Amino acid sequence: MKTQPTHTPTPWKTMPLNPFIFSGDEPEELAVCRTDIKLPPERNDANAAYIVRAVNAHEELIATLKEVSKHATDLNKNDPWIMERIYKAISRAEGK
Repeated sequence: MKTQPTHTPTPWKTMPLNPFIFSGDEPEELAVCRTDIKLPPERNDANAAYIVRAVNAHEELIATLKEVSKHATDLNKNDPWIMERIYKAISRAEGK
């Protein structure tokens, strides 16, 4: 059975005025966030920073949603749509 490759460990980082995404204390280039040369460099920097924030928060957000879902029995009874959204978000974030 073929194993899935794992992503580069977090935290990931950006650097000011640089569209690259880095990992580790000794920066290793992971990606370049440059979609269109016509876009202002600030947009590329903002996109890179947005990706890095999402990646670095991912594990904690998933763990928190899973913990909330374990203790949300009242939500499940009174507002099942909220629980459905939680389960859908967890599945989507985990690539299922």
